[in-house]
Amino acid sequence: MKVSIVEDANIDELSVVIKTPKVDDVTTSLHRMIEGFSLILICDDNGMQCRVAITDILYCESVDKRTFVYTNDKNYETKLPLYQIEQQFGQYGLTRISKAMVVNLNNVLKIKPLFSARALLYLCNDETVEVSRQYFRSLKNKLSLGGKKR
Repeated sequence: MKVSIVEDANIDELSVVIKTPKVDDVTTSLHRMIEGFSLILICDDNGMQCRVAITDILYCESVDKRTFVYTNDKNYETKLPLYQIEQQFGQYGLTRISKAMVVNLNNVLKIKPLFSARALLYLCNDETVEVSRQYFRSLKNKLSLGGKKR
């Protein structure tokens, strides 16, 4: 893959073009990842509204009917329930891993399978989160860890 940056003072905004002989899973995934950099989630930070980039989100958790958003350096609250976060941003890596949690797969470094069809996800900030049995198969399919015979 060839990657280059071209500076052009004559343009008004950043533009990314992916040139490929054929659109495949890699180019589609790359497109979604780049597109995800411009997406934000409106959150509450001590009574002030703020914009959190989707790419910065490690995971979102529902506790006592409140939804919390965790990044590397801060925690926020959002009015959106987990199912809406998953619906709106699922194609950008935010995936349900338990009834009370959505994780950003783009910030997962390692996966450790556990007994009883569960797993531990190691995040880029050294935290771990557990995938419940109910969501493990779906996660495995999204990551293409299973299902394809080699």
